[in-house]
Amino acid sequence: EALVLGFEVVGSDLDQKQVDRTKENLRWLSSVYNIQPNHYKLSVGDAREIPQKIGKVDAIVTEPDLGPNGTNLRYENAGTINRLEKLYLDCFSGWKKGLKPQGKVVIALPSFGENSILVKNVIDKAQAIGYILLSGPYIYARPQAKVKRNICVFELK
Repeated sequence: EALVLGFEVVGSDLDQKQVDRTKENLRWLSSVYNIQPNHYKLSVGDAREIPQKIGKVDAIVTEPDLGPNGTNLRYENAGTINRLEKLYLDCFSGWKKGLKPQGKVVIALPSFGENSILVKNVIDKAQAIGYILLSGPYIYARPQAKVKRNICVFELK
């Protein structure tokens, strides 16, 4: 969507297969909307390292690792929840160096079942390290989904 609106886009993923799939999707999008290939760059990389790779940006839009896929994860699995929370907060900390003043972060945070303590913790802690929650969380999930996405929009103070 950002490309169609004329923004320059940079994307990364730790998984080369995901980067390759994204390249394929962007080639199709470029052909349909006549977008020049130099308006986007993709690479294998860690989201926490965005500032070191590309410099200051206006916004970061991300769906990070949402945890185990295809399982009915319960919040008793504190190890997974703690790992995800640490990942997201490491990202928010790293992104502070790469966002322009009043830069935005749009992020999908997972919730499993009816419990959303992970979402609450990440929102509270992101605010404590220098972000303002502008809107959300907006819950998105298909009826059969085991993981719900909680879309949040933050602004760097």
